[in-house]
Amino acid sequence: MTDTPLLRSLDPVPGELLPGYLLRLVHRLAFSPLDLGHLCGLTTGPIFPARHLVRLDAAQAQQIANVCRLHPAEVHALTLAGQAPGYTPLRIDYVGRHQSSVTMANDGWVLTAFSRYCPDCLTDTAQLPRGPVWQGAWRLPHTLLCERHNRLPARQCPACHAPAFSNGYHLDGRW
Repeated sequence: MTDTPLLRSLDPVPGELLPGYLLRLVHRLAFSPLDLGHLCGLTTGPIFPARHLVRLDAAQAQQIANVCRLHPAEVHALTLAGQAPGYTPLRIDYVGRHQSSVTMANDGWVLTAFSRYCPDCLTDTAQLPRGPVWQGAWRLPHTLLCERHNRLPARQCPACHAPAFSNGYHLDGRW
């Protein structure tokens, strides 16, 4: 973990989640996802915890902001809680009980073990000047349709048939 900012960074794209942002960044900087995760203080081991998809505390957001040259508000917007403030299962006080980001990540109301995606959105680079991004809404169970392409989201990789974006990042950089 370091407070030294990267030499270059990227602007987050609206609707983008933290893992997608970090993958776009490491692709351009020739880092491994795990190395950037260590720099940002997101992990000390070989796996990124799923709770970082849901919500970050102020210190975590500040650390990522310092390293990636972002404002903490931009970092919070890269989480599901920042993108879906009206989605009640992501509220700290859901159903009258206080819940942590670990609880939110594991209770089934958010797709943290895998994701869905719109293949057309990921290949439609002409419409997206900064390239395609992995949308946070694809991790929410109530997202049933891509409104841009009027299609159901896919759940599996077309090549290997594994669940998309499944089980976090491992030491070898694969997910």
